[in-house]
Amino acid sequence: MKRFVNFNIQDPWNTGQSVWNNELVVDQDGIILPPGAETGQEPIETIDGNGRWLVPGFCDTYCFFGEPGLEYRETIRTGSEAALAGGFTSVCIYPNTRPPVDNLQTYEYLQSKIGGAPIDIHIVASLTKGCEGQFIAPVMSFTSVGVHLFSDGLQPVQSSLQMKRTCEYVSMYDGLVIQSPEDRTLAGQGVLNEGVQSARLGLPGVPAITESLMVHRDGEIARETGVRLHFSNLTTRAGIEAFSYQKARGANLSCGVSPFYFLLSDDHLDWYNTNFKLWPPLRSESDRLAVIEAIRSGVIDMIPSSHMPQSEIEKTTDFISAPIGAIGLETTFAASYTGLVKQGILSIGSLLERLIVNPRKRFGLKPNPLRPGEPADFVIIDPFETVTVLKDSLRSKSRNTPFLNQRFIGSVDAVFTRNRYHTFQEPAGNEYAG
Repeated sequence: MKRFVNFNIQDPWNTGQSVWNNELVVDQDGIILPPGAETGQEPIETIDGNGRWLVPGFCDTYCFFGEPGLEYRETIRTGSEAALAGGFTSVCIYPNTRPPVDNLQTYEYLQSKIGGAPIDIHIVASLTKGCEGQFIAPVMSFTSVGVHLFSDGLQPVQSSLQMKRTCEYVSMYDGLVIQSPEDRTLAGQGVLNEGVQSARLGLPGVPAITESLMVHRDGEIARETGVRLHFSNLTTRAGIEAFSYQKARGANLSCGVSPFYFLLSDDHLDWYNTNFKLWPPLRSESDRLAVIEAIRSGVIDMIPSSHMPQSEIEKTTDFISAPIGAIGLETTFAASYTGLVKQGILSIGSLLERLIVNPRKRFGLKPNPLRPGEPADFVIIDPFETVTVLKDSLRSKSRNTPFLNQRFIGSVDAVFTRNRYHTFQEPAGNEYAG
């Protein structure tokens, strides 16, 4: 039994008056006890918060691990450790593996691997066979085993006809389709945002309208088919305007954006540093400001990590040849707190809604309120601690992030989930042996 005392307890699930008086007690089974119910029960371990925050565990809606087939980038074990270190107790992992999760056999294999993980891992199944956008994946078979999230992840469906047919089918089962909005016929061989920086570096650019065109198309399809549709990242002013337009017309849409796109623009490109090669690419400063305003207004109401690990060997090459992506699980909270709350863009309550409540509601995942009788699932945060993103301190198997050596405010000190208390004072590697 553990008693957590002298904590600033914040629960975005609770819109009324809190029942907690700066302390919370968890029994030996990991269940939150009502205030005063622990009287006379021993032994009790007391953890003093000294004014730190205690909040429900975060939920990530856009995350890539390497199993099966790409374990050299990230395993279930290392990905889980990175998630815990970032305060995430629930993550949705995407099907761009080798082989992709486009059949029940691969799904069941992956499900067996995540069974002993220290966090909740939700598998997003392929929308089409091989994530190739041509033939629909076995949606009915997936739904029969409880899968309700579908996406081709890094390979957005390009055919309008196939996207419409697929959405019609998924809508029959009330599934959620997750799309990365990008018209690849227009993007061509581009590797960064089309603009001054692409011209300066002599690299092929990706026009910003690749995003808005796809948002318009998919918004029309969502409205026509009635499917629930989520855009993993909206990164341009035009894309945000297209999203708002389609949603106002009745499309069942939602969207998120990762910290990379409200903290960085293509002006931050460090010459040919491949850690800045992201997808979507870093956009213009005007787009970055539009993203911030969309977060402030609530148009964008989720903040995923966009965790895309790549090995150091893969990233140590020229900018065109390097793979896309950056790790994000361990930096999402601190980057968001520093860039949004400390800058007066969001209140801490609004940030927690975007990290905890909104993603779980939209993705149909179990709520995790700090409520008596519920399993304890929470994060301990020091909102005053300055953290520096150091290569050797990262728990992910990969080290690719544009935030290396950046300083943020707000550290994740500990996590309680699945009846285990994880602190982050010791080196990574011992939390999960699966």
